[in-house]
Amino acid sequence: MSAEESSLVKKWHIFISYRVRTDADFAEKLADKLRLSLLKGEKQDIRITVFLDKQELRQGHDYMSQLHDALTTSCLFLPIVSEPNYESFLYVQEGDTDNVLWEWECLQNALSLNEENRLTIIPLLIGTNHKINGNMSYTPFNKFGIEIPEVHTSHCGIRTVRETAQLLLKVQGIFINPLDMREKIDLIVE
Repeated sequence: MSAEESSLVKKWHIFISYRVRTDADFAEKLADKLRLSLLKGEKQDIRITVFLDKQELRQGHDYMSQLHDALTTSCLFLPIVSEPNYESFLYVQEGDTDNVLWEWECLQNALSLNEENRLTIIPLLIGTNHKINGNMSYTPFNKFGIEIPEVHTSHCGIRTVRETAQLLLKVQGIFINPLDMREKIDLIVE
């Protein structure tokens, strides 16, 4: 089987891209909720399969090739774009290694797969919650205008960090309140 043919065989319904330092808890909760969802099959319902690196990467194997294989054999790419995750790009230096940016850089391939109807991309734009006068107040993700540096990471040799982030934000995303994601789960599963 050629690489082209193997990318047509889907192993995962959903690939979740997230930054461990800022979004691991949210990513795990999201993956758990998605795994409880069912897709309507012709003969029977199908449990959703979710690739979350922390739960799926095998030790002793090249993790970059595992990530690439999982991405290219997924139906849906869900990059988690939280404000702390996005702000971390402000501190990236020329030549740094950044796995989230590498996954987003793979977005270029994902976008071409999307055009061929082989991969759907939905950025999850995660807002924040603050307590104001004893009540929780939700503020949607709003970091679209921050100036991300024009540097290259060791993984992203083609585009700068800014170009990679801008490319991702050109794709229609879903705003999510991390404390109330049930209706968004239904939207993702549809």
